[in-house]
Amino acid sequence: MTQEDNQLTQIPTGIKLHKKSRYLEITYPNGDAYNLPCEYLRVFSPAAEEKVSRAMGNASKGKEEVNINAINPVGSYALQIIFDDGHETGIYSWARLYDMAINLKSDWEDRELTAPEKDQDDQDERTVTILYFAALAKRLGLESETIALPDEVVTINDLIPWLMTRRGEWKKALAGTLKITVNRRFVGMVDMIRDGDEIAFVLVAEENIR
Repeated sequence: MTQEDNQLTQIPTGIKLHKKSRYLEITYPNGDAYNLPCEYLRVFSPAAEEKVSRAMGNASKGKEEVNINAINPVGSYALQIIFDDGHETGIYSWARLYDMAINLKSDWEDRELTAPEKDQDDQDERTVTILYFAALAKRLGLESETIALPDEVVTINDLIPWLMTRRGEWKKALAGTLKITVNRRFVGMVDMIRDGDEIAFVLVAEENIR
């Protein structure tokens, strides 16, 4: 593949903001699709001042609730993303967005490891409380549990398949349509899971899984 061909594969074929769930959905010519949380885009902004902060170990914090107010094209090579916390100096080139898309998990893990407020002894373990309601609790025979998550479980989208690997009714029970909250707030599948979160599952509709 030539350099020109490689650059063409990094130009999105679709960009959709899911404002309620706070993520940017980006699709590419090969059919790949990525969901980039607004928090991730904000914390890893390519703006000069944010690059300096990250290099000094002072990445922006407290951006869990940040959202995107507007997305403006910059020529034919980039996007300007305007966030609701007032940040608007980041220019995201196609190459930068593609790099962020394919490196989401590793970038986020690096950020968590360098966060100064976390003690070294706590960096390798995240413990969450999971609540199961209504028919789901009855089917699983479990109303709540506190568990330590493995490193590969970063988002809600990672958590559900991991729980499904348990024996018994887990795969069938979690294959249905679920409503999910984290810390009593409805979330999407791409929301990040953090140490100490309270995650609640409510089964809305069941699916026939053999």
